Amino acid sequence: MDGSLDLEATVTAVEERFAAALAAGPCAEGRGERRALLREANEAIVAQVRGYYARPWAEGDAASVVRGFCCECGSTACQASVHVPVATVLAGAVLAPGHR
Repeated sequence: MDGSLDLEATVTAVEERFAAALAAGPCAEGRGERRALLREANEAIVAQVRGYYARPWAEGDAASVVRGFCCECGSTACQASVHVPVATVLAGAVLAPGHR
């Protein structure tokens, strides 16, 4: 990536490059598996924040840090990002307003 392509052309190039691997899978089968993958992604963000605040020089409380997390509704059409404190993710599923 050298910056010579705009966003649309970059997405197209990436899709073409990885088309065979994406087609081969594995793919999430159903809403439950999609929700599990989204949860795993959100938990990885939580682990990064907690890892930072575990350092002896870090000040603050990891649970109160607000970050963008993926909506865990599992809909194939959902692209929502939810900005909430880490503590919210630890308490349960992260859902965009109106999603279930």
